Amino acid sequence: SQTILAYTAVGFDGSGNLIPAVSGTTQAVGITLYDIVTPGSPVQGVPILVQGCLNKDMITWPASYNTDEKKLEAFRGAPTPSSIVVRKVYLGATVAQP
Repeated sequence: SQTILAYTAVGFDGSGNLIPAVSGTTQAVGITLYDIVTPGSPVQGVPILVQGCLNKDMITWPASYNTDEKKLEAFRGAPTPSSIVVRKVYLGATVAQP
């Protein structure tokens, strides 16, 4: 069992269980909406955000996402219906910059 913090990039393990995404290993497919405490058994029926344009600095990144490049590319290639775009928001900007 573990606690997955709110706004964490998550994916699925080989058994289809929701886990924190691991750069280069587990494809990020969504973002948790609140803290999730997983029991010893698989997590089922937990809502995650799968679409949106998000500020890179507002996401709780697992340790393997240790560079801006990894964070900005985390959701590239995610399967449908995932459609998350990560952007850097600059101080004073009213929109995310590409």
